[in-house]
Parts: sequence; C-alpha cells; structure tokens
Amino acid sequence: MKFDIIISITFFICGCFYMVFGAYMLAVNVKSYVNRLYVLTTTSLAIWAFAFSLSTSAPTAKVSALFSSISALGWGVFYSFFFHFVLILTKTEIRLRKGILHTLIYIPALINVFLFGPYGYHTDEQYKMVWTDFGWSNITSLDIWELWFMAYYSVLSYRRTIQNGVDRFWLVKHNFS
Repeated sequence: MKFDIIISITFFICGCFYMVFGAYMLAVNVKSYVNRLYVLTTTSLAIWAFAFSLSTSAPTAKVSALFSSISALGWGVFYSFFFHFVLILTKTEIRLRKGILHTLIYIPALINVFLFGPYGYHTDEQYKMVWTDFGWSNITSLDIWELWFMAYYSVLSYRRTIQNGVDRFWLVKHNFS
C-alpha cells in the first residue's frame, strides 16, 4: 500500500484547513491584532503542511530535501508566532518594551530560517532523505543547531510553567491564610 500518498494527502488537507481558518479570522475582523497573529500562525502551519505534503511524496531525495527546507519557512517561525499569539491572547503582562520583546521572540525564528531554510547555511548537512514505506524521511544526526532549536523553545515553555506554578502557589497560600 502507498502510505506516502496517504500521508501526503493528509498534510495537504491539513494545510487547506489552516488556510481556511486563517481566512475566516481575517473575514471576521481584519483590524484585530489577535486575529492577525492568528492568521500568521495558521499561515506558517499551512506552509509547513504544504511543504511536507510535497516532500513526503517527492520523486527524488533532492526534491524532497528542497521541500523539507521550504517547510522551515513554516516550522521555523511557527513557534515564535504561536508564543506571541498566546502572550497577546492571555493578556500576559510583560515588563519589557515592545521592541525588545519582539526582538527576543522573532530573532530565533529568523535564525531558524537562515539555518534550515532553502539555500540556508545548514541546509546541506541538515537534510539527509531516506525512502521509507511512508515516503521520504529526514535522518539527520543531532548536532549543535538541533540542540539550540530544542533548547530555546524548551526554556520558554519551562519558564512559563515554573512562573505559573509559583503564581498558583502564592494565590493558594494567600487565600487560605
């Protein structure tokens, strides 16, 4: 059975849904900052899904690697868009100036695209495509750039989790005192 076609079609359908959800939010209120961030988030997911759709069922490893590198335009910026979207949606109070905050959020996304995107600095070493029953798969080894990518977003997630736990502790302590 051709699982690569099924997976490719699944990615394609997901990309279509992301685009429809984003277009709907623009139709609802184009001036809303939250809606615009949501559209950027869904657009990055759509790019990621469409590129993976093409990468999975590409005819050669070279074409698959090209579309995998194009997917970096989606996954490379998705985490920053999503983090910013959640900060705005939850009305999280940040003590940094807006310009500094945006720089801290989006510089890693630019680095990801620079390293892993099409014709990027790290593209030749990053994409080693191997054919499987499920289509082309990337089998790169864990290197410093992969660790950087995982560490940056893990630190942000861990920091928010710890802060939320401390906030809940103080809230419970003060309510029962």
